Amino acid sequence: MRLLNTTSLELAEFTREDRPPYAILSHTWGDEEVTLQDMKDPASQERNGFAKLASFCAQARRDNLDWAWADTCCIDKSSSAELSEAINSMYGWYAGAAVCYVYLFDVPPLDPFLDVQKFEAARWFARGWCLQELIAPHELEFYASDWSELGTKSSLQSHLVRATGIPRAVLMRVKSPADCNVAERFSWASRRQVTRVEDAAYCLLGVFDINMPPLYGEGRRAMVRLQEEILRRDEDPSIFLWQGKGSFMNTGLLCDSPSYFPLDGVQTQSGMRLPYGELERHRNVFATTEITGRGLRIELLTRPHRDRLCLAWMFFKYQDHYVCIVLGECASHAFAYERVLVHYVHLLTEEDLRLTPFTQQQVYLPPFYELSVPRVISDSFSFRLSLHSTDTTTLSLVNIYPDHRMENPEPGVFKHVYSVLDCPDKVALLIRVSEENWNSLVIVVWKLFNTNRLWGCFFRRYEEGSSLQQLVESREVPQPRDGELSDRALFALPTGSHLRAALKSRTGSCSAHLALLPPHPPAGSMEPGIKFDVDG
Repeated sequence: MRLLNTTSLELAEFTREDRPPYAILSHTWGDEEVTLQDMKDPASQERNGFAKLASFCAQARRDNLDWAWADTCCIDKSSSAELSEAINSMYGWYAGAAVCYVYLFDVPPLDPFLDVQKFEAARWFARGWCLQELIAPHELEFYASDWSELGTKSSLQSHLVRATGIPRAVLMRVKSPADCNVAERFSWASRRQVTRVEDAAYCLLGVFDINMPPLYGEGRRAMVRLQEEILRRDEDPSIFLWQGKGSFMNTGLLCDSPSYFPLDGVQTQSGMRLPYGELERHRNVFATTEITGRGLRIELLTRPHRDRLCLAWMFFKYQDHYVCIVLGECASHAFAYERVLVHYVHLLTEEDLRLTPFTQQQVYLPPFYELSVPRVISDSFSFRLSLHSTDTTTLSLVNIYPDHRMENPEPGVFKHVYSVLDCPDKVALLIRVSEENWNSLVIVVWKLFNTNRLWGCFFRRYEEGSSLQQLVESREVPQPRDGELSDRALFALPTGSHLRAALKSRTGSCSAHLALLPPHPPAGSMEPGIKFDVDG
């Protein structure tokens, strides 16, 4: 470990055995920071970063400490080996310091009281690396922009809890981070930012007591790799209780950012929040979770859900409710599943399980890099239906499933905005086609929201008196894995004309266009699609 002499500002190296007491600096990087190489250049003393180091060392001398450590100048970042060692040792270095000084450049001195608003809004609370620097040290002191003391971790604990969401017991070292479930620990970093995307994972190594080599360039895969390492050491299924912001994003069981673990807890299907710290863990008596060539293999208790999906209990309960996630069969892998409807978790009661109990099931999750990784998108999803009639034939909307009101801002145009909580897996539209010698009802089912990769539309002849819900849930409905769905479709009418459907998907919205084509259109004038005859 390389330390800075607080009097001469010269650097020296120490082994773990002969390391003297030292102060350690926690801060956010600014312009003109002084690196290890810069310390050899006298001109660096004119930089703002050098003034910060000098003030840091002066405070350490006042505390009778001869040595100090700062990440700007005590790590040779040009050496990948040394950088890797430092990243994996950082939590221990902060925990082993005699005192940690937190320098808040954007917080004014006491006057005579703390400016609470500016303190809790300090940039330091938003940086990823500063999380472990808050938790690990035994002694933590906060300093204002002029290096005057603001208080200690103990005296400012109420403000720290409010600014970070970290439990008071963890901050005051009454409780170890390891006593909190994995999801709760990830949530502490959910609002924090890093400069390099990989650091979102690397800055949490100490929080989870994980040692793994950093691989800059791997991008968001670093977060997946961290979760894999956590699973090898701790079979805590809360790691799967993350929350995406799109109901039609399908993925594996792991996410790629701490931001998917909300600080206020995961959302349920009713919109209620479940604080991670209030979840009651139950022992998983089944086989050990294993990372295999086919992905993550895990033994779960599952229960059938709607639309060929299933609910999987994550071995956590909240106020006597079973906390479950939704899984669906993966189209590209036999005997594999993927997580769907990632914007919420599902709660089941004892009564639910008396009606349909859990069954034990071995689940494989496909390799993570082959699945879509969720991204933050809009909390709502707009659907627009356009009906293009002709002079002799009209198209009209008769009914829709699920049943809800469609706005009709202009003739032939219908709109509806779904929230992520009520966004359906499929939508069925009952369309009336009126011609001089043709008056029938045709059903159009849109597989809009099930997946972001395999989706489409198709036609079916409608039988008078039948239920739209029954038709949608029928096993005759094509599934994405069957390869039968397309975003274009044709339906031949007895008169020789055709009903053409086209789906268009954009970020946060989807539109469906239905148009009548005259009999016998010229060759090549129709876009490709799936054609079903009148008997469907």
